[in-house]
Amino acid sequence: METSEEGEDVPMTNGIGYLNGHEKAEQTIINGINTTEVHDFLYHWSRLVNIPVSKLAYTTFREVDSDVGKNKPASKMSDTERIASIAGLSGGGW
Repeated sequence: METSEEGEDVPMTNGIGYLNGHEKAEQTIINGINTTEVHDFLYHWSRLVNIPVSKLAYTTFREVDSDVGKNKPASKMSDTERIASIAGLSGGGW
């Protein structure tokens, strides 16, 4: 798309089948799913609850390193000492 003036707004669709609120005629089917219908639903839902589609339907991923289920080296503290330590950190204690 060419613009006549520098700095002029360029309509962006972010891959969604809408351009300035009007549906684009092109339909895409992926694995038997009509993506235009999915985008229509998301757009309708977004307007219904007054939340942008970007916040309503998209998410981010953050990897969390966990030691659950992994072999851990033997602790130098007994179970009672660890529990007392945790209780102390949370403002409680015995």
